[in-house]
This record gives sequence, structure tokens and C-alpha cells, in this order.
Amino acid sequence: ASSGITPDRTISSTVLTVSRNNDDVLVEINAGSRDGVQEGWIMTVGQDGTFLGRLQVVQVDINRSIGKVTLEDPKQGLVVPGSSVYAVKGRN
Repeated sequence: ASSGITPDRTISSTVLTVSRNNDDVLVEINAGSRDGVQEGWIMTVGQDGTFLGRLQVVQVDINRSIGKVTLEDPKQGLVVPGSSVYAVKGRN
């Protein structure tokens, strides 16, 4: 996760879809280039104050982005549609 890009703004969004394949977890979020999201950003995924994982953005469209989830721990809970995703300016 340290190889990503530090966000240049603070934003929050929501997980729209989750795709699980072997060890890869890809999610689509409802924030994109119009919101300032950039490829490579490291974002945090959570639900009701519980840390669920990190998201590295791999593809950005105007209104949506796709990212790969890392550090997901089933004991804490899995990333699901409706989970919160946020970026904090200057932090990854």
C-alpha cells in the first residue's frame, strides 16, 4: 500500500459493487475524476467506524473508479456494497 499516491484532497464515497476472484478483491466506487480521484490513490474502506481494508485505485472514469482491496481481514468484516470509502488529504 505504500507504493500508492497520497490523495491531494479529502473525499468520501460508497462501494457500489464488489468482485472477488481468487485472492483479488475489486470494488467500484461512486467517485471519479470529476471528484478529483486519481489512479494510484490509496483510500480507506470502513463500515460504522470499523476498518475493513485499503483500496488502491486502478482505474478512474468521470463518475466512478475501480480499486483493488488490500489488508482485508474477514475477522473485521468483508468489504461489501454500501461500505464507506474515504481519502484524507496528505495521508495514505
